[in-house]
Amino acid sequence: MNNLTKILAGLFAFTLIALFIMNNMGNNSAINQMRANAPANTMMYFEGKGDQSLYEFSEQYFNVMTNSEALTTQNIQEVIPTQYVELFTNYMTFMSEISEQGLTQLMQDVGLVVDGYSVLYLDGLSPVSHFEINDADNFRGFIEQFETNVIRKKIEDSEILLWSFGEFQLALTMTNKIVTIALVNNQISDLRIQDVLGLTQTQASIADSSELERINDRYQFNMFQGFLNLDQIARALIGKNAQFEEDMMNLDSSWLMQLRSSVSQNCQNDFLKVVQITPKYVFGYKQIDITEKGLLFNLSAVLEISDKQLAKDLMLLNSHMPVIDISHDALVGWYMGANLTNVNTLLAKYFPLIQAYEFECEQLTELQTKLDNQTLAKLTMGLQFVKGIKSVGGYLFDLDLGQYNDINSIDAFVSVVADDPASLALMAKTLPMVNALDISTTSASLGMISEMYGVADAQIKISGSHIVGFSGEKSTQIVDSFSEEELNENGIMSMSMNYARYMDLMSSTILKNAGEMDSEVCSQMYKSLSVYKDLIGNIAFKLSFNENGFVYDSQIQYNSINSQDVIPTGEFEFYLFEDCELYPADSELINPDGTGSFSTMDYDGQCEIYQSKYTWKQEGKQFVYTETSAQEREYCDEDWIDVDLSEVESVYCDIFRISDSEFECEYTDEEYGVSSIYKYKRKI
Repeated sequence: MNNLTKILAGLFAFTLIALFIMNNMGNNSAINQMRANAPANTMMYFEGKGDQSLYEFSEQYFNVMTNSEALTTQNIQEVIPTQYVELFTNYMTFMSEISEQGLTQLMQDVGLVVDGYSVLYLDGLSPVSHFEINDADNFRGFIEQFETNVIRKKIEDSEILLWSFGEFQLALTMTNKIVTIALVNNQISDLRIQDVLGLTQTQASIADSSELERINDRYQFNMFQGFLNLDQIARALIGKNAQFEEDMMNLDSSWLMQLRSSVSQNCQNDFLKVVQITPKYVFGYKQIDITEKGLLFNLSAVLEISDKQLAKDLMLLNSHMPVIDISHDALVGWYMGANLTNVNTLLAKYFPLIQAYEFECEQLTELQTKLDNQTLAKLTMGLQFVKGIKSVGGYLFDLDLGQYNDINSIDAFVSVVADDPASLALMAKTLPMVNALDISTTSASLGMISEMYGVADAQIKISGSHIVGFSGEKSTQIVDSFSEEELNENGIMSMSMNYARYMDLMSSTILKNAGEMDSEVCSQMYKSLSVYKDLIGNIAFKLSFNENGFVYDSQIQYNSINSQDVIPTGEFEFYLFEDCELYPADSELINPDGTGSFSTMDYDGQCEIYQSKYTWKQEGKQFVYTETSAQEREYCDEDWIDVDLSEVESVYCDIFRISDSEFECEYTDEEYGVSSIYKYKRKI
């Protein structure tokens, strides 16, 4: 095993973990020292603080990843490019170590501070990460296992460890119980590598600026926070970032030189001016809560708008986003829209300003000449046809698809929200297929539209501010509630999803349309979907404008995973997944005393045609059972016949998913090379 890929896999895992579990920021000597090393003109910066409760919660996910047979070395080789197989395999090995030892224990063994601070930023082109250690000897011991590939370099009083690969080097140093890791090019000068690793004083740092204080004051991020400096990214592209230029000198920069030469100096200047309208993309966690149900976190991101009046005016675009009670457990919901009445107001204000602005860039000036008053008139006239519309969207609660994706049944609604839905309905009746519909406050059939999409009971009506087409029990309840709804100005787009139900729908749809898909591929796909659907609960996000700019707010629920290793007992429904088919359930009893029984119904479900008793045990991640007696018959009116079990062998089924109420395992017939998946779901 290549030591370099081992350390890269570990560092990659560490970075993912750090970004996920960075928590409450503070102000101590460690974080201040880290900030003092980050250049003020960095293009990217993240910071945060570890939290043991988040580490412990995240360990559930490492258990799932490493326990899943869907992530075998063989499968990795099939889906990952060859040059990355070893790296990804070592990454999974690292995840396995976390699963076995626990993340907190592993960090302590390595010498890391469990609740320590960490930062990640760009110094020119070099990604740099700082994190705290409390036991330098333990950390050195951890690093020693990679010394066969290491190059030790002494620069003044500092020792730097370097691992070389291709055009780049991984550099590591320790100073005052802070570890610094950076990815640098292999032609880097001694002076530059000292600068990148924070071994020399940074002339202008993040700590010297007031930027982090401004972000804290404005957004109240009390957890992980960071930003992308779009202004500095733009400056780097046109040659106005000194660190970036020095790093590019040692790399193939022909593409960048070609880009710069194709854009005139005037256009570069105007490009900077345009970017300065939205100079930063700021993000951070607003809230993280760990409950019995799982981890709920809110991430907020803002594309900042520097012109405060423009930001205030854009808030006029916010429109109605329906708020649906999550207890209805919608599979997916989506709305988008804008206050179109205010769009005309904004066009009237800003169109002349764009026309009058003195651009230096030839292409922008040419474009400007095409934006005449006639263009504005056409835009304004076009908006008159949809004036008063607030938003469009819908929710899907249940969907059952046939083998060829035809709709067997659906519970969903689609609506148009308007200031005056009755007038909009009259206007819509001028359109083909809509003119025959009776759109009023009384439900009416969708007629030909309903038949076209195979939804026989679909209806349409005006409810409150909605013109809504709907079908199904849950949708009918929601539609009726619209009559009491008040219009809001929540944003321009919103979406929510029940991840587990979405994965179930995806699984059933794929499998119904599997066709001639190889059975082994089917099994692997089923296992992957089955394992990962448990991880995430509900996902929701909203886009809107506020006084700071263009805002993305999201809420994600990570489920608590029952990571028990013990097979549950009780009365179960038994499913067999074989040859891309999930066959109907039989009944099975698994007793705590190591005995069990199951029976199989005939094709019509009229009677039992097979009955069996067995003994069972659990060996690690295997469910092992051996039939002790069995009887069968071909038809319901026939007598039972005892089954000869003298040569029966024990069945070993590899468990890949387990909880307190169900488990799934894969049985492979070694003689025929055929795999089957057994699913046991406790009866309610």
